[in-house]
Order: sequence, then C-alpha cells, then structure tokens
Amino acid sequence: TIDKNGPAQKAGMIKGDVITSINGIIIKDTNDAELAVSDIAPAEKVNITIIRNNKNLSLQLISGEYR
Repeated sequence: TIDKNGPAQKAGMIKGDVITSINGIIIKDTNDAELAVSDIAPAEKVNITIIRNNKNLSLQLISGEYR
C-alpha cells in the first residue's frame, strides 16, 4: 500500500510498482524488504529500483517515521 502523501508517493511510486532493490539490496520477498529497511533512519535518502510496466526505474525517496 502506498500512503497518500507518504515517502513512496512523494518519490513517484504508484500502485502496481514492484520493488526490486532498496539501497542496492535485492528484494525477492517481504523478508528481504524488511531486512533492507531495518537499518534506515527517518529522513534518510533511500535508493529504490522498481519495475513499472515492464521497465526498470530508479527512484530516490526520503524515509519517513514508522507508524
């Protein structure tokens, strides 16, 4: 889910995007994603690679606070 006005939406992510890497860590499943974000501090720059419409895209976002 992409929160309205959250970091992912502000970075340009949309519903249906598939995250393939976070800060260079390959994401194959939710466990990989949880591990990749576990050391990211609030307000840190995060590099994300996604697949959208069969194309790889690179985005950068500023992490938010975990709720």
